[in-house]
Amino acid sequence: MFIDDLILSESEIEYLDNILNEFGKHQQFRDISSLKTPWTQLMEIEPRDALEPLRVKGILNEQEMEKTEIIIDENENESVKQTKLLVGTIDTKALVICWMVTIYHRSGKTLQPDDLNKMERQSDYYHFPIDIGMDTVKINLIVKDIEDSDYQQGQSDSIYVSFIGELPIKEQNYIMWSVPLQEQSAAVRFFNWLNEHSKPIISKLYAYINIPSDLEKNYREEVYRLVGMYLVELGYTRINQQELFRPESTEYLFPESIIKDCFINETENKKVFQVINGDRIEMHSFQNGIKSLDSKLSYHLNHLQIWIDKKAAKHRILTQKVKTSLINEVIKIVPIIITVILSAYASLKLIFINNSAMKNFPQSKAWFITHISISVLSLLVLIFFGVFPQFRLWIFSWDRRIKKYVRKKNQQYED
Repeated sequence: MFIDDLILSESEIEYLDNILNEFGKHQQFRDISSLKTPWTQLMEIEPRDALEPLRVKGILNEQEMEKTEIIIDENENESVKQTKLLVGTIDTKALVICWMVTIYHRSGKTLQPDDLNKMERQSDYYHFPIDIGMDTVKINLIVKDIEDSDYQQGQSDSIYVSFIGELPIKEQNYIMWSVPLQEQSAAVRFFNWLNEHSKPIISKLYAYINIPSDLEKNYREEVYRLVGMYLVELGYTRINQQELFRPESTEYLFPESIIKDCFINETENKKVFQVINGDRIEMHSFQNGIKSLDSKLSYHLNHLQIWIDKKAAKHRILTQKVKTSLINEVIKIVPIIITVILSAYASLKLIFINNSAMKNFPQSKAWFITHISISVLSLLVLIFFGVFPQFRLWIFSWDRRIKKYVRKKNQQYED
């Protein structure tokens, strides 16, 4: 069957509306697939000429059921009689597919046969991806009440299309299936409605970098600066003019106060908002003013995360060494260093200044040289373990060789 054969006609829409409206009156039936109506009753629903086309489309199906009747004769004797009853059922998958095809057709949009394969079935509803600008948003097509706490409590922010009547969520977050099919302009308004209501959801789509939670504030600033350097190496320019990022921040509900930095790539007409959210750096990307997930940016941020994690591990080790060598042991180290220096000084004075004192000692001059060597070596060891960690931490850099790293990863991405 061709995709155009799945477009619902006016009479078919009216017929389905009559069935589902009747179905929606009975709250015990909140699952379309559970509906079983005698076929003879379906034949009486107006407009009658829509029954057969809906059966051909696979929306309405015939099914035989056994019906048990208890018959009481004139002598009040009971007997059980088994009869077969032809009932009509609704195929929910065929229903939502034909609905989507009709919506796209009426709005003038193109829906390819392969697009229908993207539909996903959950236990209680269907997911269908719809392109909004350069992003894809999934709408939830409800054919059965969802057993979800957020949904049941009306706290869900997802977008829904209901085939079963009113839903227990905010009215602005769902629409009845028949509304966009009322006329062509209604289908166009549906996509406009979807675009407006998807912006809060799209604004939550972003790549991000996790900051090690144990980093002190001044080192966090170094990480923020590193992220900026990485973006600059990718061809972005840091800007401070609010008017250059205000259109996107207004369109996608970003308070300007939460945007730490904005970067622009004028060649590719891209923008990136850097938003600090606790231990996370959110990177919200836009292209041509439309919110999007940039695959190249995500690729580089993944590798930048690896870089940061390695640097953070090294920084953590250096910090620990400094704490144990200079802070916790400072009281022990300083007296030892002073003692070693005084001892070495005394030995040098005996050897080079007061040679006559050597005659009073049975030991040879070599003994004093050995003593001095040990003192100097001890001093060097103490300096190495006490001062060198502090020096290494002082020269530690988050961005050393980062430019080479960016070029390498950029080449790998291009290949």
